[in-house]
Amino acid sequence: MAIPRGVRAAATGAVLTAVLAACATTPGGPRAGHPAERAAGAGGGTGPAARPVIRTDAGTVRGLADGAVLRYRGIPYARPPVGDRRWAPPERPVPWTGVREAAKSGAACAQDPAGFFAVADSSEDCLYLDITAPRAAAPAGRKPVMVWIHGGGLQSGSGSQYDLAPLVTRGDVIGITINYRLGALGFLNDPALGPGADNLGLRDQTAALSWVRRNAAAFGGDPENVTVFGESAGAYSTCALVASPATEGLIDRAIVQSGPCSGYFPAGTSAPGVERHGLYVSQEEARPADRAAIEAAGCGTAGDVLSCLRATDVKTWLTGPHATALARPVYGGTAAFLPEDPAKAAREGRTADIPMILGTTRDEWTMFSAMRAAEAPFDRTYFHALLDTAYGRDRNRITAVYPVGTGPYARAVLWGRITADQGFTCPSLADARAMDTHGRSRAYAYLFDDPNQPGADGTAFGAPEGFPSTATHGSDLIALFGDPAHTPAQRRLSERMITYWTTFARTGDPNTPTLPTWPPATTNGTTLLTLAPDGIAPVGPADVENTHHCALFASLDGG
Repeated sequence: MAIPRGVRAAATGAVLTAVLAACATTPGGPRAGHPAERAAGAGGGTGPAARPVIRTDAGTVRGLADGAVLRYRGIPYARPPVGDRRWAPPERPVPWTGVREAAKSGAACAQDPAGFFAVADSSEDCLYLDITAPRAAAPAGRKPVMVWIHGGGLQSGSGSQYDLAPLVTRGDVIGITINYRLGALGFLNDPALGPGADNLGLRDQTAALSWVRRNAAAFGGDPENVTVFGESAGAYSTCALVASPATEGLIDRAIVQSGPCSGYFPAGTSAPGVERHGLYVSQEEARPADRAAIEAAGCGTAGDVLSCLRATDVKTWLTGPHATALARPVYGGTAAFLPEDPAKAAREGRTADIPMILGTTRDEWTMFSAMRAAEAPFDRTYFHALLDTAYGRDRNRITAVYPVGTGPYARAVLWGRITADQGFTCPSLADARAMDTHGRSRAYAYLFDDPNQPGADGTAFGAPEGFPSTATHGSDLIALFGDPAHTPAQRRLSERMITYWTTFARTGDPNTPTLPTWPPATTNGTTLLTLAPDGIAPVGPADVENTHHCALFASLDGG
């Protein structure tokens, strides 16, 4: 299998923040037998109780009963960003009369249908959210609200690919998934777009959170207890949201999965030929790619650049190098959504002062090293060339503490683990500890370690035959949302994770008397919790700083 388009495009030199989540939801996304594939109305019954009617601030919606949950799908949280609304800040939806059917999810936001983990049915008219509530939820209730931000490299995916029913039923919470503008339509930044048009994908997420504050109570949720959580692109979106003044008062807790706020990638790490980069880019750094995209669209010399851009075919923005190069949050500038780099804000304690969970999988990057191994031999020469490009004179310090194992793909697995430690696990722990250092609310760090999750064995991302199964990027999603193929031990792990996550959403502290103690991250002591099935590793605190060589990576040039 060839490396996905987003990764190939990065090899041409585009800034690839998107590679973090190009595959983010493949294991947890729709596939045969996965919860997200289950029929919408299964077990729903008939009669008025099966079609609950709720009044929102824009109009009335009619949902449906589905087993133990109530579902309200395709609710607009903003006006459609089409026509003269393309590249405009989100605005409240136009009120409607009568009862709006809410039995079907809205379209995914426009994306390349041939992209990796793309949704075939997508549209610019996409600013919708889905709500899942316990069957017994009453409008007068005050249940914690959990808002999921999907991954997909800010280029693909949709909220409806995730079924929050397992969290909703076991944790007694209200679950909400959202769509937001992707790629150039969500992240093109240029003065020609007008004020408030930077980071439109993030502004969409914020508009959805504002809708939740106004309407959560109608669905039985507590509008003053909202947890934002997301994985990969959804995780570094969450980091951006808690670093932005625009979200003040909208987020009460946050969970960051596999997208540490202060993570960065040394040269050649995210993809061949890509220079060192972080997850966010300054306006000055972003401007050349933005202007090049506008020029390529034939609008660079137009008298009215914005009108010209709005007249272009949407397909212009979904394929080609610009689709990847523009899929990144931008910081800096007057009245910007992100006044400063969220990575710097995280390191220096200037994010929202709210409780957070931050964590990663043990082998985040083996998914991408497996793709490389499928393209060319991952031998000693290739491995050392990667190390030289990424770490230069520090290469020997890396190889001294990361011995190569056995097997034909030992170096590919090791490269994935090195990159996981340097770019994910250690920054995640550092972000959590920074909150303690700066006297902020408590943060909790974790490491997910199950190499045997269904669908995460390499087949989903084109690993060569015989490539070992690992706890790779996205494997934690299968555990969190559940899978029919889980073993009894994996089901117990899923139940534990859901309990930790939803307890945290309820109280700001994941600890409960029924589970192993999860200590908060502090600047001293053992502070990270291992999440693994029985027989792999015990659920409990672990000395990750030494076993994952965090001090070494912090000491490297530019670390």
